[in-house]
Amino acid sequence: MASRLRVIFACALLFFSCAPKEQLFELIDRNVPCTIVLDLGDYPSVQHACAAHDTIDWFDADTQDDDICRLALAAIELQHYLSLIIGVPKSHIPVVDLDSIPDSGNLLFLGAPQHDDFTKVRKQIRRAWRKHRSAGDQALRIDSFSLDSYQGLVLSGRSSIAVLYAVYELLSRWGVRWFAPDINGDYIPHYAKVGIYNMHLYVAPSFKIRGFWIDSQRRDAPADSLFIAWMGRNRLNLFANLQNDIGALKQRGILLNTGRKDVFTTLLKPQYQYRYNHPLFQGDDQYPMDPYIISEFFKGDLNKDDKLTYVEAHPEWFGIEEDTSDHRRVAAGYSHICLSYPAAIREFSQTIVDKLCYGEWKTCDIVDLWSPDIWCTCQKCRQMGNDGDKLLYLMYHVNKAITKARKNDTLHRRIYIHGYAQNSALATPTIAVPKDFATEYSAVFLFTGPRCFNHLIIDSKCMDINIWFAKNLWGWLGKQKLYDGDINIAENYNADYFHNLPVLPSNTMSNDIPAFADLGVRGINFQHVRFRRSGVQVLTNYQFARQTWDAHVATDTLKQEFFTLFYPGVSKTVEDYMERLELAMSTITTWRYFLPQRDYAGLKDAASAGSGLIKMNERFVEGTSTTSIDFNNLWESTYHLIFEARFLMDELLAENLPATLQLRIQELDEELQYAERMIHLYDNVISYFTRRPDDEYIKDEAIFRLIRNVEELRRYRIPAPMFGDGDGLSASGIGEMIERLIAEEGE
Repeated sequence: MASRLRVIFACALLFFSCAPKEQLFELIDRNVPCTIVLDLGDYPSVQHACAAHDTIDWFDADTQDDDICRLALAAIELQHYLSLIIGVPKSHIPVVDLDSIPDSGNLLFLGAPQHDDFTKVRKQIRRAWRKHRSAGDQALRIDSFSLDSYQGLVLSGRSSIAVLYAVYELLSRWGVRWFAPDINGDYIPHYAKVGIYNMHLYVAPSFKIRGFWIDSQRRDAPADSLFIAWMGRNRLNLFANLQNDIGALKQRGILLNTGRKDVFTTLLKPQYQYRYNHPLFQGDDQYPMDPYIISEFFKGDLNKDDKLTYVEAHPEWFGIEEDTSDHRRVAAGYSHICLSYPAAIREFSQTIVDKLCYGEWKTCDIVDLWSPDIWCTCQKCRQMGNDGDKLLYLMYHVNKAITKARKNDTLHRRIYIHGYAQNSALATPTIAVPKDFATEYSAVFLFTGPRCFNHLIIDSKCMDINIWFAKNLWGWLGKQKLYDGDINIAENYNADYFHNLPVLPSNTMSNDIPAFADLGVRGINFQHVRFRRSGVQVLTNYQFARQTWDAHVATDTLKQEFFTLFYPGVSKTVEDYMERLELAMSTITTWRYFLPQRDYAGLKDAASAGSGLIKMNERFVEGTSTTSIDFNNLWESTYHLIFEARFLMDELLAENLPATLQLRIQELDEELQYAERMIHLYDNVISYFTRRPDDEYIKDEAIFRLIRNVEELRRYRIPAPMFGDGDGLSASGIGEMIERLIAEEGE
């Protein structure tokens, strides 16, 4: 029997080895056309199918119309860029339905060809996919084929999103780049022809989730169609449902989240009107029957306003911040619910489900659950594990409520739960999650902020800041982990407390993102991306997009290409400028986050005591440890580097440049002026608090300059504010400290 199997196996090998090998062929040139083929369903043309993104329901259970609309976009994108690459009209690259395939010629199939004449090709594609049984729904293949009358490429994927990604993968390999979301933000190479030889390519992204977390509190104009297109072409897939053009975002395969950090105070405020017909309250008969047991603390309408609030109906539901079990008094600034009451969790979860079904979250794919600054500290809650355990407990119950709604057919789409662990919730869980925890549809994002940019996120030298995040990261990903779902990273590249200062974490990303991928992190995002007039963040956004798709892309080559093609003629000067700026701003977390949090009186007393210079560490605390980094020296470098950046910027401003390039340099200069103002302000504050106590000259000079800084910053408007217009002094974060200092020392 064994010998018969060997003979059969040998014959099979002979059969496949004797198959005709593919020959080099020209897919398209200026004389030979190429046809794009896809299934258009009932749409009369690819234009009609693509334009349907505004009318189809992206959130129902039927995905057929979604797929056709998305593939139509893929076809139009491929036709558009290929015509520009070769220099031919779009008519040279027609887009047709499966029923209109020409009798012969070069073809580009979007999706495995569902046509009888291409059964052999379809089987080859299916056989190729069997090698990747564990591939996710974003995995793609690009395969060449050759038949008697046809030759070409098949772009296939686990989903229509993956086929769209395959188009951008192909264009990227042909040299197309999408640097920035503006009219001139693309780079398109030009070839006389495109040749194909034996192309069989499998690609999957390094991270499942790649994109931006958008805060619902932002006050700047929403992202426009250019930014949405830029995101899609760079295969980013996370955004918020707060934008106007939901259809365009979904067409590009982008998942939409709720965009709220204040989920507790938004959904279940104590003062909200109770939405049920309470048995012991008159005047709420119009509401559904109360599903909950009457609270033992119920005292009726305490404020006599003829309305029953949640806190009046169930005071025990709301978290307290003292070591007592008395829930009858709720602090006005509460930010959480008591997890020890199942009814509170049930009502919180049901409110989320209702918003997903009927409310403002009905266009969301993801529910964000940010851990509050403090959880309920009653005796029962303190016995529920650490804050990481509590976040997972809440995620579990919200997921169960969503699963129930799906089974009841009230919710018709898959919803993902993203828990955001920050501060104390970063602690490694100590309690095993239930066996029915829906980890497939859940992920925990570990928030890196406030992080140090002077070191990599996993750097044993950063003993003051990053070491604590690194320890927690190892715990969540280690062999003894108690949560087996996806661990993602929420980065802090443009933190809200930066107020759009030009932070450039390029070298940080070059090292951190591959490390995250190697450790098993499955997704990454960052907050507060800028939609327009992005300045140095053009590089941040582009590099982030490229690296989150391929964590191990050669970033040196990527950046060299960026500078050469996006800043032609002045690339070396711009590269040198950004290098200085990145180093200068690498200390920003110390002076823009930790310094403003220091107690003014403590700083003032320290500046008046002792006999020498006051050495600060990277938390702007008097350095007493031998392992701490000397911030004073780092600050000296920051101050000198910003001067070097200004010298290079003046060189760029003196150049006679084309209008588009001139505008890009002006954006950089606008940011630099902002950074200079803030660094000069902080330099005077730092000089005052770190001087020798007996150095009256330094003290007087610092106060004199601060008075001038304050006058200037009150008039200065910061560029591109996200959270409302703000003057420079307000944006500094230390306005009150400075005014107090001037009042005490300025006389």
